[in-house]
Amino acid sequence: MPDRTLLDLARMAALDALAVLLPVTCAGCGGPDRALCAECHAALDQPLIRRRLGAASGEHPSTLPGLDIVAAVTYEGTARSALLAFKEQGRTDVAGALAVPFGRAIEAALDDHRGRVPSASGIVLCPVPQGAASARARGYDPVRMLARRITGRHVPPLLCRVAPAGTQKLLGVEDRLRNARGTLRARQSLRGLDVLLIDDVVTSGATLLEAARAVREAGGEVIGAAALAATPLRHAESRAPS
Repeated sequence: MPDRTLLDLARMAALDALAVLLPVTCAGCGGPDRALCAECHAALDQPLIRRRLGAASGEHPSTLPGLDIVAAVTYEGTARSALLAFKEQGRTDVAGALAVPFGRAIEAALDDHRGRVPSASGIVLCPVPQGAASARARGYDPVRMLARRITGRHVPPLLCRVAPAGTQKLLGVEDRLRNARGTLRARQSLRGLDVLLIDDVVTSGATLLEAARAVREAGGEVIGAAALAATPLRHAESRAPS
């Protein structure tokens, strides 16, 4: 196999040539460059964010345990701009750049599981499904596209939406939990599977908790969750050492 450095140099040279023929603006800062300029690439290299999501409402019974999540970046600044461009503006050319920090978060979540169980080789990635309207508008699933970049293989959808969650933006945490309840279900039995949930952005965690409920209801074991980005919290966050 060619040296990794040579592959990277060849890739950068190809991107330079392509940028001359098909000029683009950086999805992070808007400057004339490649899909993501060097400065914006560097801005995605952040300490991992760790959160413990829990059922804060009586609408989520105590049989649903909390959920540990690892996120790669804070959803603000460059990361937010690049992710919005990827999801809402069809900028799939930034998928490769976004897959790098997302892959770090996924690997860290798997490492956490390896700390409890000798092997995590059989863990299945479970993308949180997007809404039907979003899927039609985009024509692609951002989370699954990133997952394919990371794993090098097709990542099938294990869950589907059975009801719209409605707008979550103006709701508090408990209302978001109630709003998300019952909106997802497994496409098939997941009995015997260890599952790592993956999503692009985590805000209150209501959707991830609903995904965990749907997986467990189908017989799967949820070992944790990983996200590309996490919105800033008003209180202090717990971050992994860089």
